[in-house]
Amino acid sequence: RQNELTIIGDDRDVVILGGDTQAPNRELGPTGFAVATGNIRLRGVTVRNSASGIDANGGWVDVEDCNFVGGWQGVRGTLTGMTTVRNCVFVGHEDAGVMVYEVRGATGAIVENCEFVGNGLGIDFQPLNCIVRDSSFSGGSVGVQVSFGGSGLIERCTFANHNNYGVVGTGGSQVFLTECVFDLD
Repeated sequence: RQNELTIIGDDRDVVILGGDTQAPNRELGPTGFAVATGNIRLRGVTVRNSASGIDANGGWVDVEDCNFVGGWQGVRGTLTGMTTVRNCVFVGHEDAGVMVYEVRGATGAIVENCEFVGNGLGIDFQPLNCIVRDSSFSGGSVGVQVSFGGSGLIERCTFANHNNYGVVGTGGSQVFLTECVFDLD
């Protein structure tokens, strides 16, 4: 019985999963990697034009040095564990680059050293204990949204040219900012 999926590519600019065009149905198109239970670790690949680059419904998610381009969501987690995303690029997702739902007691999320360009939401967090560090957000609707009573710490990030907000908290959420830069937000 397998409870962990690990995929390691040689170079995110060489190892590419997905087609040249976006799925016709944004939410129901093909998924890059789907994990119903257990954990997923992904390194050094590009996932493009999928409904979700990663759709994880199990334990933890650990993603590093990946590109997620086009589609509905880059990384989607409805988890019981922790989501960690480092050194990744998210471009042109209709819904969100990274979305972590508070469904079954997710323990939080850490996003570090990532770039978000032209996504509906760069990040949408619902659980407690979410941290975003040293990342940039440009274009799209909102850079980071913390919703439904979640909490987020955002450190040393830049936000530019969003249609609505660089950062927003909704539904009783708590958002703490330190050393961030906002340009035209």
